[in-house]
Amino acid sequence: MPVPGNYASSTSSTSGSDADDAAYLLFDEKHAIGAYKHKKPRNKCTPRTIALAGLAVFAALFVLAYFGHKHAVRTERWHQAEMLAGGNAALLSNREWQHGLAQCRARAPTASAKVANRINPRDASNGVVTVIRNATVWDGRGSVFPATDVLLKDGLIAEIGANLEISEGAKVVDAHGRVLTPGIVDMHSHAGVDSYPTLAATDDTNELGNPALPHVRSIDAFNPRDKALPLILSGGVTTILVLPGSSNLMGGEAYAFKTPVKPSNNVEDMLLHANITSSNAAQVGGPQWRWAKHACGENPKHYGRDREEMPYTRMGSSFLTRAKYEQAAALRDQQDEWCRIAEMQANDAAKFAKYHSVGSDKSHAIVHPKGRFPDSIELEQVVAILRGQIKVNWHCYQVNDIVAQMRIAREFNFSIAAFHHALDMHAVTPALKQWEAEGREPIGAAIFSDHWGFKAEAYQGSVYAPQILKDAGIQFAFKSDHPVLHSQFLVHESARSIQYGLDEQTVIKALTSIPAKLMGVDHRVGSVAVGMDADVVLWPAHPFAVGAMPDAVFVDGALAYENPVKKLVTGKVQDALDEGLTSPAVVNVPGTDATSAWFKNVGRIVTGDVVVHDQQVVVIKGKIACVAADCSAVAPKGAAVVDVRGGVITPSLVLAGTTLGLVEIVQESGTTDGTAVVGPDTVVYGKDALQAGGKLEAAAHNQGIGLIVSPPQVEPSGTGITFAVSAVAATGHDIPVIVDAEAAVHTWVNTEAKKKGSPAGSIAGQVGALRRALQSADDGPLARVVSGKLPLVIHTDSANHIAAVLGVKRDVDPKHRQQWVIAGGAEAHLAVDLLAASPKTSVLLSPARCIPKAWDARRCLSPPHAFRGAVHAAKVLRDAGVRVALATYPKELSHARNLRFDAGWVRALAGWTEQEMVRAVSTEVLDLLTGREDKPRSVEEALQLGGAARFNVWNGNLGELKTQLVMFVDGVAEKGVLRKPVHVHQ
Repeated sequence: MPVPGNYASSTSSTSGSDADDAAYLLFDEKHAIGAYKHKKPRNKCTPRTIALAGLAVFAALFVLAYFGHKHAVRTERWHQAEMLAGGNAALLSNREWQHGLAQCRARAPTASAKVANRINPRDASNGVVTVIRNATVWDGRGSVFPATDVLLKDGLIAEIGANLEISEGAKVVDAHGRVLTPGIVDMHSHAGVDSYPTLAATDDTNELGNPALPHVRSIDAFNPRDKALPLILSGGVTTILVLPGSSNLMGGEAYAFKTPVKPSNNVEDMLLHANITSSNAAQVGGPQWRWAKHACGENPKHYGRDREEMPYTRMGSSFLTRAKYEQAAALRDQQDEWCRIAEMQANDAAKFAKYHSVGSDKSHAIVHPKGRFPDSIELEQVVAILRGQIKVNWHCYQVNDIVAQMRIAREFNFSIAAFHHALDMHAVTPALKQWEAEGREPIGAAIFSDHWGFKAEAYQGSVYAPQILKDAGIQFAFKSDHPVLHSQFLVHESARSIQYGLDEQTVIKALTSIPAKLMGVDHRVGSVAVGMDADVVLWPAHPFAVGAMPDAVFVDGALAYENPVKKLVTGKVQDALDEGLTSPAVVNVPGTDATSAWFKNVGRIVTGDVVVHDQQVVVIKGKIACVAADCSAVAPKGAAVVDVRGGVITPSLVLAGTTLGLVEIVQESGTTDGTAVVGPDTVVYGKDALQAGGKLEAAAHNQGIGLIVSPPQVEPSGTGITFAVSAVAATGHDIPVIVDAEAAVHTWVNTEAKKKGSPAGSIAGQVGALRRALQSADDGPLARVVSGKLPLVIHTDSANHIAAVLGVKRDVDPKHRQQWVIAGGAEAHLAVDLLAASPKTSVLLSPARCIPKAWDARRCLSPPHAFRGAVHAAKVLRDAGVRVALATYPKELSHARNLRFDAGWVRALAGWTEQEMVRAVSTEVLDLLTGREDKPRSVEEALQLGGAARFNVWNGNLGELKTQLVMFVDGVAEKGVLRKPVHVHQ
């Protein structure tokens, strides 16, 4: 008997009564074929046997006729079903049938279910109850509860209140009033897929096989041995959403992890959804969301342009996104039609019971007129988005991109959980409100607090965006985009929004409850409340004090991290943190067109060499005329009078070692000086390429940076090394103002400086070329380096490379005349003995908050690690007698304005005084990077950098977040000497 073949297809459809009729055509392939046992006939035939034989023949003929007719009817119905279904019918095994029905049942949108007594399937407490006594609880929802106990039990926050009863055997931690917050939730991270140290082999962030790859998954690349994960945990970050990259329009599926690495090294054990089963899901409660990563704007365009294929423009990007959603919508409709028919079949099971198998016997089968359940591994995620089962996280920056993606979402009727990066989100609030008015789920934002300018679509970022979003009622979260921003420092990075007016509780909400809500996991993480997962962070003092790092982090009820440098002890926390976040006095600034000014009621002047209190300062025509307790006899009539109200005056800050003033938008070559490819006889001067008036320089100027020392970018052409000469230039002018045209000679000895096909292709080649260049220098800037008139700045991070270049100094400078500066110096603490033994050798720590991200910096001294009793390289070096200055990360020019906060960070961790902190970002920079004589300077000398009055007026300690720059004085300003910082909406 022929068995109908498999005609499965998912491309055609049948509707109406024909399809309904086809749904009832069933087929049972299990037939019992009678086995005939042949025996030898008897020799004797009797009438009885003849009658029996006739009866048997009749019965056999009847059975054959019956089954033949039944088969004919079935065959006819099969062909009828095949015709009705357009040739798509298929014979489904019970397993295929049940799989299809299960897919039909799973089509419903993700739903929330609240549970009164939920469990934590990740409980790590091992039965130990922990009580945190007398904490100041920030609940992550905007409330503060002083003198509060929090009880952790079975991986959950079990009780919150005053003087909780403690059970026998419970572990008690006395917080002594310290702040307890929820674990930080970072909803945009690439930790585990872009691992430290960053190498080609460890970069699994972007799959570049196609512009739209929704079917790839971050979990399949996640590396639990990423060296960043323990550091991230030490920063209080307990939950991360690990997204694929943004090179693709659809980058793939994201997964949420908790940051403690499990002993199993199994990434599935780190999942937020770990250990949830069908039997306990109801007790866990809440939805179990999935997450998708989309991208728009410049990054997907680069994908196409690098390959000369779509998407080449934003038009192409939108078309390809629509096309993928169109394919998914068609597949969704085919699935719905299949399920409509299958459910009709299943509901009529009583009538056709013998054709439905409920066991595992695959011989019972069902004909479905549409074939097998239509599915596609490449489209499954997009279909799930259309069904409301996945939260879409969309990488977009500027207004037209944000609105364009909302247009696509409307066309295909799906929700957007959050736009990420979204530097223009604050500028489209009317469109977001209209979206909500249409009855759609509100769209949130996952944003940087203070990271911008690195490409055209990020050039217009505003420091006031968080406040504008808050005022408009748009929910936003701060995120790291790790390793773009090192997630360990996410709290500090986000807290800088306080500088621009955001309140503290809004900041902590944006780090905890709001990202949890945007992810759809706020029933488990993001707040200190009864029934939540026991993920909490105990801070040494105020969480937003510059330099604050957690004392302890609890995850799932267990102590996951305890600061080895500062244990959970009673008593006073470090003085640098005790200042908290007090709001300094507001200073009224007069008109800024004055050429003379009289500053009264100065609380203190901190120059780096001295600190003097209760002074007055008079500036006349750009020069310091008086620094004394009373300058009334010197102050000219008509001078602008400024009551500083106890504020602080410091020299202008000096930023060295970056390309600020030479580069504007780093990813747009037309806005930069470029990179010179030079031979051994060419020296490139920074003075020849300075660009004044840029937004990045203005932003730095508005945070007190008055001078920059920026080397031009060069690379070798046939030689082993290149040299560039930096200039000292003033910021805040329309055209370049050069203070010192020849400050220092710069060169690079590091992995990034390697150039294939030249002697610079190896570190050995670079070091050898440096030695030869210095030994043969007979004129020009290098000759002045050899004679000790110009400093030599060597940009290098590795302790090994530092040791190598110091060997060169020993060879070429036996009389110790040359002044050398190691810029970068991430691993300088490991070479501290060599540095201390090398006369006239100093270090410019750049960045001041080192990150073990690159291979050459992988051993940098970063909290919570310690070296020789110190947690910061600045202390190790200073204790050994090595001079130290500070700078920001050379490649992140938008961070230039945060030099003062980095100095405050070092002050807290290295135990510096305010005077040492100020010196490291002002006078010491000029001493080291221009070769000025190392001598104590008077207050007047310190405040006249470059021969003109250049100083800042602050209303408090410049290293603290709430301290504001009241004004800066520039003795060569085009209009007046007084300037008031204006943080414009860039």
